[in-house]
Amino acid sequence: MIKPEPLLRPSHLILLSALLCVFFSGCATSTEEASYAQVDSESNIECPIRFAEIQIHNIDLEDEEGNTPGWVELQNTSDETVYLKHLYLTDDLENPKKWEFKTGKIKANSSSILFFCKKGEKDHVNLKLKDDGGSLFLLSNQLDIIDSVTYPGMSSGISYGINEDGIWGYYGEPSPKSTNNDSAWNESIAPSVTIETSAGFFKDSVEIKFPKTADGETIRCTQDGSIPNENSPTVGEKLVIKKNTSLRCATYKKGSLTTEITTNSYFIDEDVKMPIVSVSVDPSFFKDTYYFDNHSCTNTDHEEGYLKDTEYPVHVEYFVDGSSTQKKSFEIDAGISIAGACTRYFPKKSVNIEMREKYQDGRLKYKLFDVRPKVNKFKAFRLRNMGNRYNQDYLGDAAFTSMLEGTGIDYQRSQPVIVFYNGEYYGIHNIREKLDKDFVETNYDIDAEEVTVVEHRQKSIGGKDVDDYEDLMKSIGQTNYSKRQDIQSLETRLDINNYIGYMAFEIYSLNDDWPSNNVRAWKSSQTPWKFMAYDIDLGFDRDMSGWKNSNRNIFDWIRKYSGETTFAEIFTQFYKNPHFRRAFVNQSAILFNTYFNAENLTKIVNKILDKIDSKEMDRDMERFPRRGVTKNGNAILQWARERDISVRDDYREEFKLGDDISVSFSVKGDGYITVDGLELPNYSNYEGNFFEGNDLLLEAIPNINGSVFKKWSDGNKENPRLVSPEDGDSYTAIFE
Repeated sequence: MIKPEPLLRPSHLILLSALLCVFFSGCATSTEEASYAQVDSESNIECPIRFAEIQIHNIDLEDEEGNTPGWVELQNTSDETVYLKHLYLTDDLENPKKWEFKTGKIKANSSSILFFCKKGEKDHVNLKLKDDGGSLFLLSNQLDIIDSVTYPGMSSGISYGINEDGIWGYYGEPSPKSTNNDSAWNESIAPSVTIETSAGFFKDSVEIKFPKTADGETIRCTQDGSIPNENSPTVGEKLVIKKNTSLRCATYKKGSLTTEITTNSYFIDEDVKMPIVSVSVDPSFFKDTYYFDNHSCTNTDHEEGYLKDTEYPVHVEYFVDGSSTQKKSFEIDAGISIAGACTRYFPKKSVNIEMREKYQDGRLKYKLFDVRPKVNKFKAFRLRNMGNRYNQDYLGDAAFTSMLEGTGIDYQRSQPVIVFYNGEYYGIHNIREKLDKDFVETNYDIDAEEVTVVEHRQKSIGGKDVDDYEDLMKSIGQTNYSKRQDIQSLETRLDINNYIGYMAFEIYSLNDDWPSNNVRAWKSSQTPWKFMAYDIDLGFDRDMSGWKNSNRNIFDWIRKYSGETTFAEIFTQFYKNPHFRRAFVNQSAILFNTYFNAENLTKIVNKILDKIDSKEMDRDMERFPRRGVTKNGNAILQWARERDISVRDDYREEFKLGDDISVSFSVKGDGYITVDGLELPNYSNYEGNFFEGNDLLLEAIPNINGSVFKKWSDGNKENPRLVSPEDGDSYTAIFE
């Protein structure tokens, strides 16, 4: 649960780790270490070193690497410098030498900070602060206890420290490296509020029942989405609610620190059949940000309102079965900020929901998307307003990229929902994944810290640690790829199959807000560079003025934006290689047969329409009036049917290809077939249309259980095998 407003800060928080690192300002020199004042067993009682403060979940204090791990403060209460060499720190007296100070000192009447680091480096040991509390012991070189502390579990931003009287308590404003502020010291943590009436859906009104409070405690609540404080209205044992309300309550008591807010959304007379996202946020979010005075997209002031990425704390509740939901599907404290580019100017806006440890545990553990059946851990998601299709339809934005499901090409999965802010209806949105390094962690189980994501706009390459990508772009631009081996040499740096599939999708989509824009790529220590399909809302049946005024040849459009260090230059360079051209055509044909076509899009559109209640479309347009919005996908499906024909004609013209020919493949035994490096979607029995005059490179690959390739059905034993098929040809790989 979220802390009261005074405890919230905009700094970042990283996960705690099990390894301890130490940072001392003014470390002892080698000369000083040689003459250190060793603390022996006879001086333990008089030793001036003590534990002063502990913070498990740090959100402010940075270590030398710029991270914010948990920390412990050691204080020297004497008028002389104390050297720490050969003292020990442990959390288990049965193992007293867990960590030894190799050097270090604390100057007179000052303190030093011990950081708990994520990365284990030299001299670091397996010692950690425990989320649910634990003990720490400072030992002399003779293993006598100099000082010890038993600390409790603490939420983010809270510290446990000692006051002037030597009593341990809680601080909402930690004070590392300085004297603890006794006026901010609290004896205890105020209990959370347990509201007896669960959040949910009611007919006319609902009576909220509160528990009895102990002496000196009061429950204070807000009903406008804001976080309660000590001046918020108090409540008794009952409260009657007659309209949609975000009720937020906390317990207050003198001498106790309030850290937890209980938030429940109550809906009155709502009949919603779609999943509901209820967002509770301070009203200033709308006054200062969401409804900031409009600017035109070409005349912006990025320091104001919704043009600035200001983040506000929010509480999010999810009701997966709409108003039939019996219990919250999930709830989480997070941060919210406006998302998008020019779509920020629409009355209904897209927002980012960011799970950070300063709000809660930094992860949402839930199955957000039905195409991902397992429970995933999300660090963020987006509530999207349909993007540039806001004035057009309710499904194109999500439907187009959903064609990529099964291809292995990254895209933003989607779930249509109804959004309420502080009980007020804000209509249909899509929960979408964010294409960033956390997306990779969620979908590939690769630590986000090992991932680099770049945004490529013409010659501008943005993101962190982009040197390798920039070097790749320069290398591609300077290499002659007329020979096959030159392309193959790139396979450790660039996922060629991913690139071809990504290009085939963008080409099919006729996305004219690309390739000069909306290009994203990622890599990790475990993978080469891969591309993500991003922001396709101006593809398909949406034409920008530049495309309308062009010859509408997608390959000429790509070449138009080709140049040194541009994304389009990759295609221009690879095009010189005949093996790449053959593979590009054949892999594209497979994708057009199976994924990028009107038949598959029809299935996707119907699936999405099944999830969106037509009545909610009417209510949404009443809430946000606009003309020309359609309830069905007829226009984009008609476009796709025409595109199925024209995309093949585009390829025919560009690559000088013949008519479509039908070719079939099958497998006998335990193995599969690839065509120019791409595994066939249904490897045991596949039939599809290819292009006459373009050879196919076939390879029969055994599965790993010991099967071996013997021959093709026509007796040919070549593997790989280059064939020149005719209409109706078939190829069977035989494994034994």
